[in-house]
Amino acid sequence: MSFSEHSLGHIAEVSSRLMNNRLNQRFNDNDIPVTAEQWAILNILLEEDGLSQNKLARLAVKDHTSISRLIDHLIKKELVKRNTDPTDRRTKLIYVTEKGKELQLGVAQQIQDQIAAELKGIDQASLQICSDVLTQIIQNLK
Repeated sequence: MSFSEHSLGHIAEVSSRLMNNRLNQRFNDNDIPVTAEQWAILNILLEEDGLSQNKLARLAVKDHTSISRLIDHLIKKELVKRNTDPTDRRTKLIYVTEKGKELQLGVAQQIQDQIAAELKGIDQASLQICSDVLTQIIQNLK
């Protein structure tokens, strides 16, 4: 193995890609009409509905082009809607539709099953160390 294959960045990137690919497959196998990336956006909105696209982009760590594309796909699936902010007509606020809220129920078990598979054989202390290290890296890069 080369140095790059042992680097934390490479390992984090590969594990993230594999987790997203597996979750996409799980969603597809269970007729859940979103991708892991779309679900991440929807999940943020389920926690705090009515966010501006700019704030949603910051929370999701996505550029404005990517967040706009993801929102457009979610709108086409009738999972979110885009409304004009009544206090600033230049700002668009994103809201989860009833269909989007209903989707949460079907996705919850799939997410729990996926997390259980990902964390199989990893003890709680190791998970905490990993989480602490990755959190610190994120803080260092902000």
